[in-house]
Order: sequence, then C-alpha cells, then structure tokens
Amino acid sequence: MELLLSGPELEQFKKYAESLGMTLEEAVTHAVRTETNRRYRLPVRPGRVVPFKGLKSDGAGEPHG
Repeated sequence: MELLLSGPELEQFKKYAESLGMTLEEAVTHAVRTETNRRYRLPVRPGRVVPFKGLKSDGAGEPHG
C-alpha cells in the first residue's frame, strides 16, 4: 500500500517514529494498524455460556416433551 503524506504529516510521522524508537516505515505501519483496529475491530468480551437441556428420547428416536 502506498500513502501520500504532505510535508507537515511527514514531519509528524518522523517525530512519532523517533519517540517510539522505530524507523519511519515501522511507525507508519504501527499507526495505521492501531487506527484500523480502533475503528473496525470489535471489543474483546468474555464469552457467555447459556446452558440448555436437549429433548429426551424414548430410545426409539422419538423425542418426548
């Protein structure tokens, strides 16, 4: 993927990369990944288990209510 950055945007990314101790490319990748996850990924929540009982069978395959 190719990103076209203006002069001020490029300078911001250079400062961002320097503050994180990354290369410019790593910093841009990190920023894009972080923002994409924030926008499009659902929050992680613990799963909820709902127990239920199956139908009882008379042994011949016919269910009883």
